[in-house]
Amino acid sequence: MSVLFQSFSLWLVSLVFVSSLIVTLSFSAWFTRQLENISDIFDLSPSLLGLLGALGANIPNYAASIVSILHGQLTVALGIIIGSNIYNVTIILSISTFA
Repeated sequence: MSVLFQSFSLWLVSLVFVSSLIVTLSFSAWFTRQLENISDIFDLSPSLLGLLGALGANIPNYAASIVSILHGQLTVALGIIIGSNIYNVTIILSISTFA
């Protein structure tokens, strides 16, 4: 294990994780409200609203893939793209089965 990871204590890592989770959930709720406002202003369909939400939710995957490609890690970029799609389809099908 690297020296960097050995210097962090469990409470600090837990604090950063919980803080990140709170920020992520807060911005997720804000993003959803903003999409609803945009939909009301421009009279957009719920399907288009869902598409915009899905694109916004996958921006980290796009960014990671672009950075991987720029650093010459094509297999990593391909893994991110394929893995993300497999995960998303699996979760969506699983949740819709129980809905």
